[in-house]
Amino acid sequence: MEKSKSTYLVEGLQVMTIAIVVLLACFGLFYLDYETRSVADLFTTGNLVVLGIYYIPTLILCLSLMLLFTKKFSLSKSMALSLITGIPTGFVIVISLLIF
Repeated sequence: MEKSKSTYLVEGLQVMTIAIVVLLACFGLFYLDYETRSVADLFTTGNLVVLGIYYIPTLILCLSLMLLFTKKFSLSKSMALSLITGIPTGFVIVISLLIF
């Protein structure tokens, strides 16, 4: 069965929404750092490298969870569940890998 263009548009918008929310969560985590005094400090080279280290695995985890949840729930509910569970889990995984 073929998907319509509107289905691809909705799925694309949800993927973009997840990507933006994960990015904002990563920036929020970095903004809580004690060395960050302004928003400009978030865009230093070192912070951007570490942002990529946090962002990429967390985004992949959230998108994977969304694919898993869409088999059981609606698109909007699966997006919310993937963000609620994926962001904290992704951060914990990355932090634990960086510590050890």
